[in-house]
Amino acid sequence: MSDIENIQQFAHRPKRINDAVDAFSSYSRDLNFPLQRVVDLDAKVINLASYDYLGLHGNPGIAEAVREAVGRLGTGSGGSSRAIGHHAVHQTLSERLASAVGHEHVTLFSSGYAANVGILSQLMRPGDVVFLDRLAHASAIDGAKLSGARVATFPHNDPVALDRRLTRLTCDGERLVYVEGFYSMDGDRAPLAEIAAVCQKHGALLLVDEAHSEFLVGPRHRGSCDDAGIVPDIYMGTLSKTLNAQGGFIAAGRELGEWIETTTRARIFSGNLSPLMASAALAALDVVAAEPSRRDRLWANTRAFRDALAERGVPAYGDTQIVAIPVPDEHCYDISAQLLRDDIWVGPAVYPVVPVGKARLRLSITAALDPGQLLQAADRIAHAMESRR
Repeated sequence: MSDIENIQQFAHRPKRINDAVDAFSSYSRDLNFPLQRVVDLDAKVINLASYDYLGLHGNPGIAEAVREAVGRLGTGSGGSSRAIGHHAVHQTLSERLASAVGHEHVTLFSSGYAANVGILSQLMRPGDVVFLDRLAHASAIDGAKLSGARVATFPHNDPVALDRRLTRLTCDGERLVYVEGFYSMDGDRAPLAEIAAVCQKHGALLLVDEAHSEFLVGPRHRGSCDDAGIVPDIYMGTLSKTLNAQGGFIAAGRELGEWIETTTRARIFSGNLSPLMASAALAALDVVAAEPSRRDRLWANTRAFRDALAERGVPAYGDTQIVAIPVPDEHCYDISAQLLRDDIWVGPAVYPVVPVGKARLRLSITAALDPGQLLQAADRIAHAMESRR
């Protein structure tokens, strides 16, 4: 059995931990797989790996809000939200986010991962069914499994297949469908209007993960749901991407939201997010609302970069600011390292982040980049790809 087959067979079987460790060690050595990549980028490096989609890093207004919060609130929350960790700044942020995304109530979590795990594991029960898009984020998969509900998948972005699955898999409990606005490894968009119609037809709850799409699209700039003209039962968001802070949140109707806030284990048994991050997110919401040109610049940059790759014969998945370039598994880290030597920082993605044989360079376009940097990056990516053919 090959090393890759050993990893796939044993990686999640605790009784054979040594087999999994040995197989992964061999696999990682073969691919020059680093456990961590230390980020120490100087000004000349073109950063194509950041989630800071609207270019808020270093914004003076946000930095000043954090400095003021340090002196007034300190660094940590002091405990869980149910004990002592829910400060006035957290309440203000919850209310501002609820208004920004068009829901009655927002519950804050210490991370986006905790938000998805928390809501799915708390909301669903044995006897329920969770329907996951086949490319669902790991946090949704983990939360669904922890819930004890039956977990079913459907082909990626396929409302017709979802309709068939909902028709065939009936249950006496609740049924919930989880999809993402923008998919983080392929850079494509969910057909939300069609999926919402299928959910309504079957009486299924709809949870939309807007982590990579919130505040970027739609007539009111709320995200993919706004762009599609729908209101999901549950809206999951993060503070660590468009808002360039840290944390996650779940938005819902008031009664459901209050129940989530007071019963979800991932929230009540965890320290609340730092009041500094809550302050940063509040200031970021102000900047995002006051400077819509940042969104315009993001999408102009995205179009220009995708056009430049196409002109150079470089394939890329999706149509969003997340650009995935397929590469052979064995070359992914070598190409990434070569690009870093050429002052281009990109995110290499190999198993277990993506399936074996589906490695890619995962790039994020931001509003902070200028047209010259984008053309330079496209040239060097094309050269690095050609050198490995």
